[in-house]
Amino acid sequence: MTAEFGGLNGIFEPDEVVARWLAGRREYADGRMWFRADEGASYLAHHRIALDKLGPLVARPFAPDNVVPVEEEAGRELQGVFIGACTTTEEELVLAALVLEAALAEGQAPVASKNRLVVPGDLSIEKRLRETGLSAVYERAGFRVGVPGCSMCLGVASDKAAPGEHWLSSQNRNFQNRMGPGSIAYLASAVTVAASALALRTADPRPLLARVSQGRFEKLLERRLERPVPEVRAVEPTLDVATAAAAAGHAGTRKAGTVTGRVQRFGDHIDTDAIIPGQFCHLATPEELGEHCFELVRPELRERVRAGQTLIVAGDGWGSGSSREQAVWALKGLGVQAVIAKSFAFIHKRNLVNEALPYLVVLDEAFYALAEEGAEVSVDLASGTVAAGGKRFAARSPSPIVQAMQREGGLVPAIQAHGTGVFQALTG
Repeated sequence: MTAEFGGLNGIFEPDEVVARWLAGRREYADGRMWFRADEGASYLAHHRIALDKLGPLVARPFAPDNVVPVEEEAGRELQGVFIGACTTTEEELVLAALVLEAALAEGQAPVASKNRLVVPGDLSIEKRLRETGLSAVYERAGFRVGVPGCSMCLGVASDKAAPGEHWLSSQNRNFQNRMGPGSIAYLASAVTVAASALALRTADPRPLLARVSQGRFEKLLERRLERPVPEVRAVEPTLDVATAAAAAGHAGTRKAGTVTGRVQRFGDHIDTDAIIPGQFCHLATPEELGEHCFELVRPELRERVRAGQTLIVAGDGWGSGSSREQAVWALKGLGVQAVIAKSFAFIHKRNLVNEALPYLVVLDEAFYALAEEGAEVSVDLASGTVAAGGKRFAARSPSPIVQAMQREGGLVPAIQAHGTGVFQALTG
């Protein structure tokens, strides 16, 4: 969930706990390289989380950080439950099955519903669940065991929630329409979803977790603690800078120009699920994606762009949520010429850079007072300024590498032009 924090990567430093876990895996091979931060490395901030004081949480619609303790959601009626997607680990799938087993053992029975689905993360996990009998536990609890994939998390194909249905899911995001048009998604851990699954009412999993054997849990995960724990030896990466520099070419010479259009106004925190819903992400061309841009929340936008409202002006956090690059392709395919906002979600901003769709950060509130829906705005990409209502406003200057990427036409054209020397070409 690094994207929700505005980050490009989330890096977890390996330690002896990680080494022990890897050593317990059936396919373990002792040939890994371990990297650690330099001694005395500086960080923007340090945050300490007391896990022993953290209880089960539920994220309410329509944001993964709209979080409350499970006690505040207890008893909420649900129309469906989903356990799966890429953020539901094998440990969670196993533990959720044991919670369901404990619930069945104490006499609980699943109320009639076809809306229980579990989707393992990959084929190896699916095989393990079958071999250990945990798939059968899910089935006794009324679950359908699906094939690995995004499934309900994107609301694609036949796996989607109906309009107005409330689902509790262990997936990663719950933006509007995420599980299907008109759906209402709540997020929780797999064990919380399991504890809520039989009665289809949100429930605290801790009473059932207390009945689960820790030893059986570890055995089902094949944690072979008898193996010696590998020594963690940090290594230094090596970079062949000279060879890469020798291969560098010259940066592109295309000039940034001026674009003029009328405004389409948006508010804060417009997420990529809204820009291009998940069920359309399989489309292959920007033009096809553009036909479905904002389809579920602002379908009139497409006609307005064609009528000349080709500049998007938004508030804070444009492009939050999923890092799907199809969001930028859809905007380009639709004919959007530039996006102006107070701030951008980091990964989406990187996608804008990579696809050479101009973006500008403007903080002056006077600009936003003038750049109303339908107003004419002119953007000078060379100087990084915008004009509205006869006044000119300065945008934050993009970095030299962003400007160079814009001149090249995006990341792919830059790589095609410069090969392995692309970084040196763009920064030279």
